[in-house]
Amino acid sequence: MKSLVSVIIPTYNCAKHITEAIESMLYQTFQDFEIIVVDVVSQIIPKKY
Repeated sequence: MKSLVSVIIPTYNCAKHITEAIESMLYQTFQDFEIIVVDVVSQIIPKKY
């Protein structure tokens, strides 16, 4: 059975850092993970990935 790791990224008004955080996860050697971004009522419009 494979292990799945959940990476939870809480954010508030910091969209410019989300891309960097997600890219950092994608460059890891361990690839069996899911990324969950939780936006806490930011005043910005999110990007679609």
